[in-house]
Amino acid sequence: MSHPLQELGGDNSAAAFSVLVGPTDSDRRVTNAFCVTVYNEPDSSLRSTLHSVLLALRHSYSQVGCDSARSIICILIDGRAQMHPSLRSWLKNVQLTADVPHRYAGLDIHVTSHHADTLARTLDPASPKPAAGCMLKIDAMLCIKNENRGKLESHALFFREICAAVQPE
Repeated sequence: MSHPLQELGGDNSAAAFSVLVGPTDSDRRVTNAFCVTVYNEPDSSLRSTLHSVLLALRHSYSQVGCDSARSIICILIDGRAQMHPSLRSWLKNVQLTADVPHRYAGLDIHVTSHHADTLARTLDPASPKPAAGCMLKIDAMLCIKNENRGKLESHALFFREICAAVQPE
């Protein structure tokens, strides 16, 4: 049985990433897309970066409301062999990996959905409780590149392919 991304054929990466993140109807368009690149940093570095992004999102949406908000945090790991040993287990423990990743163009792609506040408290249990009423949902897209091709290539992948697919506002 072929994978849905393989059925798309060729190098149609925008269509491939669109399939992964699901429909983006007018009520739930992607309003923010974030790119976090990782080379050989330990889990503590990624943890603090993600925590900061989540707290900033929470603050931003508490001002304008979060009913129609949809944000994607894309974590691009530049080379499986270069990944810090502590990072592999940490990604699994905080549920940023899927049981079976999608595979496309030299990437293992894990897409998971979370409530921002739950994930923030998982990253840091001392994280402040959210303001009442906002249960911001975020999608996390973890892309593990098979080979190290540099952070500039990771940023190009994010802007040219992933953003083209999800079309953040």
